[in-house]
Amino acid sequence: MTENKSAYLNILIIDKHVLIRQIISNLLRKNFRPNNIYSVSSIDEKFIESDIGRIQPDVIFLGVDRPESNEMKILSLIRDKYPMIPVVLLTPLNESGATSAMKGLKMGAVEFITKPDKNVGVMLSTRHFNKRIVPLMNIVSDLNTKVL
Repeated sequence: MTENKSAYLNILIIDKHVLIRQIISNLLRKNFRPNNIYSVSSIDEKFIESDIGRIQPDVIFLGVDRPESNEMKILSLIRDKYPMIPVVLLTPLNESGATSAMKGLKMGAVEFITKPDKNVGVMLSTRHFNKRIVPLMNIVSDLNTKVL
């Protein structure tokens, strides 16, 4: 188990794909000692207003499949209400995902990680997520997430 600054963090994973949430949760538990991992398929304004304040996540992983999706609106609301919480986008490895990633970064997300856009590649994505998430979690407490 890696001993670093990311231990004891509260982590929120929002993605409609249960396998993606499970893979990321398992990876985080294996490599770190998160205080809590909250995993949900979607959120709304009420969740942002009440539950994010209660959970106090140190990092949010947000699945965004399309640039004109509800998740982009959620990103905007999170950035407005909690500008210091780093948000990492989980976007499909396709053209729509690339557009979503660029739009999300412009809106204040700190990073994006590609995910398979079909269930076929999901089970094989553990290694990819490991290579991207572990280094990111090692510096998450140092991220400057203030939107200028």
